[in-house]
Amino acid sequence: MRHLRRTRAASGGQLRRLPQSKDTRLGLGRSADSPGARLRNRREAVSRSAKLLLAPRPLDIGDTAGFEKSDIFQAKAPGERLANIVGDLAGHAVIVLDGPWGSGKSVFARQWAGLLRQRGHAVVYFDAFEHDHLDDAFFPLFGHLLKASDSSGPRLKDSKASLVRTATPLVRAMPRIVADAALRTGTGGLLSLADLQQHVRDARSAETDDIEAFVEESLEQAATQVECVDGFRDALAAAVAKTGDGELGKAPLVFVIDELDRCRPSYALNVLERVKHLFTVDGICFVLVTHLEGLAAMVKRAYGLEKADQYLDKFFQLRFDIRRILSRGPETSHTRYLRHLAELMGLSWNHGQNPTMTINSLVQVHDLTFRSQERLMLNLALLKRSKGGFPNEIHRALSAGLCVMRTLAPELYHDAARERLGYRDAMAFLKFDQWPGVGEETIDRIKRYWTFSAADGEEHLTAEERANWSSATFYSGRREMAEICADIDLLWQE
Repeated sequence: MRHLRRTRAASGGQLRRLPQSKDTRLGLGRSADSPGARLRNRREAVSRSAKLLLAPRPLDIGDTAGFEKSDIFQAKAPGERLANIVGDLAGHAVIVLDGPWGSGKSVFARQWAGLLRQRGHAVVYFDAFEHDHLDDAFFPLFGHLLKASDSSGPRLKDSKASLVRTATPLVRAMPRIVADAALRTGTGGLLSLADLQQHVRDARSAETDDIEAFVEESLEQAATQVECVDGFRDALAAAVAKTGDGELGKAPLVFVIDELDRCRPSYALNVLERVKHLFTVDGICFVLVTHLEGLAAMVKRAYGLEKADQYLDKFFQLRFDIRRILSRGPETSHTRYLRHLAELMGLSWNHGQNPTMTINSLVQVHDLTFRSQERLMLNLALLKRSKGGFPNEIHRALSAGLCVMRTLAPELYHDAARERLGYRDAMAFLKFDQWPGVGEETIDRIKRYWTFSAADGEEHLTAEERANWSSATFYSGRREMAEICADIDLLWQE
C-alpha cells in the first residue's frame, strides 16, 4: 500500500502528494533494527513460547484459606478492614457486597469468609441460586444453619436440637407433602418431618402428633403464626449467642448469601423476606453478595415496582462496592486482572507498549467486567498466536482496539471491517481524553494510527478539509484495518 502525505508547494499554496514510509507517516521514527525493536521482538518470542491457556483455572478456595494462596487483586487489606467492622457490630446487621455480574464478588466473598473463619467467626455460606428451584427459602437457609452447627464446634452444635424444636411450629403450618420434600431438599437430607414430629412428641401431647391437624389450625389462627415466628427468633438468638462466647467475645455469626441476583425474582424476594422476618436476630450479620441495580431491574420487570431500588433499601443497612474494594491502591482491579490474564495466556505485559496500553485503557474507560476481560484477552491471544505475533506497533494498537470494539460496539466494528468507520464515531468510542495515566504525546501517536491525516498535521489541511475535519474518513491504510478485522473474525469466540 502506498502512503501519501500533503505538503505546500512553493507557488500558489497548492497541495501535492509525496510518498512516505509508514513509520515516518505515523511518526514512529523507529528502525526495525533499533534496540527498542529488538527488545520488543524478544518479548514477543518469549510470550509465543508459552503455552496458551484458554481460560483461567477456577481458584481452589478452601474454607479457611482466606487470601493466602491467591490474592490477585491484593484484597486482603480491605478484607481485613471489613472484617474489623463486622467483628465490632452490635445487635444484627445486613450488609450488601454490591457489584455487576462478573466483577469478582464471589471470589472475594469466599476468600473473605475464610479470613473470618481464621479469626474465629462462625460462617455460613449459602449459594441462593443452587436452591432457586424451591418455593420457600426458609428450608435451605435453616438447613445451612444446621450444617454449620455440625462444623462450628460444640457451642453451636449443642444448640441444634433447640433450633429444630423452634422450627417445628413454622413447618406445621405447611402442607405435609410440600413441607417434607422442601425440608429434605433444603437441609441436604439432614432433616425430615419425621424428625420434627419426634421433637413435637417430646414437647406436646399425643393429639398434636398429627401434622395435618396443625395445618388447619395454623391457617385459621394468624396470631399463633406470629407467636411461632417470635418463638423461633428468640430461640435462634439464644443459640447464636453461644457462638460469641469464645476468644473473640461477642463476634457475630456471619451468614453469606451469594448469587442472589441470578435467582428467579420471586425466590430472590423470598430470600430477602425470610432473612428480614425470621433470621435477622442479634448476633447474626448477613452479607448479601449481589448486584443491586440488576436485582432492582429484575424486581421492577417482574412486579411493576417503579421504585424497586427504594423497596430493596429496607432489607440492608450497609453497602460496599466490590469495585472500590478490589481497586484499592495505585492500580485498578481492571489492571490487576488484565496482567493476570496476560501471564496466563502468554501475552506480553508492558505498560508503555501496545497492546497493553490500548487494552488496559479501553477496559477501564468502558468498565468491562472480569468475565468480559477473559473473553477479550482470549480472542487477542488467539489472534496473536494464529499470526505468529504482531508485525509492528500499529498492528498491536489496532488489533487491541478492534478486539475491544468488536466486544462492545459490534456495529462500529463492522463499519471498520467494511472500511466505513468514521472519525467522529471512532474517537467517541476510543475516548482518548479519558485514558488514565497516558501522556498527551503518546495519545497523539496512537491517535495517528487510527486517523488518515493526523500524521500529516492539521496545519497541512486546506480550509475546506479543516472545516470537515470532524467527519474525516480513516487514513489511507483503512484497508489494512479491514484486513485486521478479517483476521479477528476468523477465530473470534463470542
